[in-house]
Amino acid sequence: MKQLAAVLTLAFLALPLPAFAASGLAGTYQCEGWNPGSATTAAADYKGSLVLMDDGNGVRASWITGDPNNPTKGLGIITNAGGKRLLSIGYNDGTDGGIAVYEVSADGKTLTGLWGPAGAGHEVNKR
Repeated sequence: MKQLAAVLTLAFLALPLPAFAASGLAGTYQCEGWNPGSATTAAADYKGSLVLMDDGNGVRASWITGDPNNPTKGLGIITNAGGKRLLSIGYNDGTDGGIAVYEVSADGKTLTGLWGPAGAGHEVNKR
């Protein structure tokens, strides 16, 4: 399963990325999240930060939710689906890969979504 997740992450990262510069999402977000199986009504399983950076072709992401010397990194794209603006990020923490999909709030200050290579964790990011 880890090999499949790694292959899918690499395939996702190889896709051409649409322009990100005009999105207004670049910045630092305060992150809190719940691991798969945890109730979002309980205290968050982890807290930290998510930094989104414009790379001219998409978004680069870096989560710090533990050791600051070992961030989880990813690349993402922004799409519109069903009237919602979505940010999808393929990521790898050095051990496992996965994907996070966030709904972007109308003001661009809150990203709410799901993540995971197996099962779905929940995450909210605010700036």
